Amino acid sequence: MLLYISHFVIAEENLWFDKVHPYEVVRTAICYWIQTQLFAAAGADQAYAKAVEMMEGLSDANCDGLGDRTNFTCVGIHELDEIALGRASLDEVLEEPYGLDVGTLKYGDNAPVVPSRNVLSLFRVST
Repeated sequence: MLLYISHFVIAEENLWFDKVHPYEVVRTAICYWIQTQLFAAAGADQAYAKAVEMMEGLSDANCDGLGDRTNFTCVGIHELDEIALGRASLDEVLEEPYGLDVGTLKYGDNAPVVPSRNVLSLFRVST
């Protein structure tokens, strides 16, 4: 089996409803983010098929977001790439000084935000 990484574009739509019947939507806010999944497949065609199958499972909804309802929709596959391990095992590669190279995402002319340490997900305090 080979390792693959897929980057999916996710649309997060927050909806706020009127407090009285017929409870129509009074406000919406949409943002987009990249969901990244690492998985095994026998080859490129199987990796693509698995990534397409994942898309439905990445769409969801809940009432835990900013609004009264939050819809998550997987818009599509942004990037799909094979992760090269060479002759080493995954455990060996993860112990290397730079770990495992899982590819890149190009942003074009606009540089992505480089946040301070305490804003990184690993160090963000949940409230």
